[in-house]
Amino acid sequence: ATPAKTSNLARAFEGRRGQCRRLPDEDADVVLDELVDSYFATCHEQSQRFRPDVDVLRQRFRDADRETVLNWLVQACDVMGYSDSVLLSTVGLLDRYCAAAAPPPGRRMQTVLLAVLCTALKAVAVQDEVLGHGGNRPLRDQLWHLGQHQVPAEDVLRAERQVLQVLQFDVTGPCPLEFLDALSAPLASPARPADGSPPRYLANFLLQLSMFDAEMYYRYPHAVLAAGALDVALCSLRAAPQVRQCLVEDV
Repeated sequence: ATPAKTSNLARAFEGRRGQCRRLPDEDADVVLDELVDSYFATCHEQSQRFRPDVDVLRQRFRDADRETVLNWLVQACDVMGYSDSVLLSTVGLLDRYCAAAAPPPGRRMQTVLLAVLCTALKAVAVQDEVLGHGGNRPLRDQLWHLGQHQVPAEDVLRAERQVLQVLQFDVTGPCPLEFLDALSAPLASPARPADGSPPRYLANFLLQLSMFDAEMYYRYPHAVLAAGALDVALCSLRAAPQVRQCLVEDV
């Protein structure tokens, strides 16, 4: 049998074996070359399984209403200091819910949105990300603040249970940012992590813009969407052609 082709991403991690600086967080990356390709393939399969039907989503969740909700969500995550992973995961969970069970009318939508955000915080965020700018405030208090002191935490938790039932408790699928982080890894160096590179910053911005267009955001696999955003970023920053070629080969 022909051996599987090793990706440029795996080779990038393999190349770091000679750069160990006895810093645990950095040195842990050198063993990822044997795992990254299978992990990337598994994430792609999970992402495809969780991707909502965009035609159904747009029928049930009008574009104008969805844009209003996402605008609020972006501002809320910024004010509270939640990570971009929390933002994009919340969008994915909300869209899956609305495609499966039409979004509720009026004020009830605010409760559902807080419920989905609550799930995303608990499912994908580490503790310091959950706290964000909220310091040591419990999650219940943060939800009370986000609801402008009008949505009781008990209502949010009841709505969260309903959301989880609709989603069949499958809430840990990868978001586009995870693909972007993986594809950006070859751009990193010991002196500059991938998430601090200009191409990754610009690509993240483009991903967040794309989520406002449901047709674009879900018409393509999220691995392809992340690669497209990174390719545009590399092109805009006049990266070397071979860097863009390696990206295309890995996707």
